[in-house]
Amino acid sequence: MDPFSITVGALTLAQTGTNLTTLLLDLGKDIRSASAAMAEVASDVQITSTLLTDLAHNLEVNPTGYSEKFLASAKNLCDQCKGVFDDIEGIVGRERGVDRGEWLKRVEWAVKGKRGVSKKQEKLQKLQFMFLFVSQIEMLGSGASKTPGTSGAELTAGSLEGQLIEVPVQLSGSSGGREPARYLATLTLKAAPPEISSRCTSHSHCTKS
Repeated sequence: MDPFSITVGALTLAQTGTNLTTLLLDLGKDIRSASAAMAEVASDVQITSTLLTDLAHNLEVNPTGYSEKFLASAKNLCDQCKGVFDDIEGIVGRERGVDRGEWLKRVEWAVKGKRGVSKKQEKLQKLQFMFLFVSQIEMLGSGASKTPGTSGAELTAGSLEGQLIEVPVQLSGSSGGREPARYLATLTLKAAPPEISSRCTSHSHCTKS
């Protein structure tokens, strides 16, 4: 997996997300009855774009410091983000030759009627979590040094047993106002109870705490 191609793809996708955020906020101004819904979706699109930008930056700074498994996961998440961005664009985008008034009515109906918009927003939120999750797993698996904000003992490389780590992540997204909304995301990983651990065959099958 080529880190450079992932970096370029993530940056391109982040710009697409930024443009889509602007479109959603502008539509919110034109469609008053759907302004709140537009602002919420725009916020999640912008947060996702921020994560994509951070991914690209990290790969650019340290292109050889990531495992093939992480790069494959990052590529897969980028592809999923592109799919969701394309779907949202398909819902709110203006087709060539369509009257502006007709376009705004269609978008209003689509958003107020929750025609797929809420589901796309939920997908973005899941992707945001997965970006944080796979990055954290990669850091733990590579035996990276303890991150500021960590609580509990040092983690043994490749093992999460009996450990707790919290990594705050500052994200910026638009809330529709003049000032950007700011979010503090905290990912917590800790050992599962013995009865759950005994049934786990891999990290992906364990219950998240």
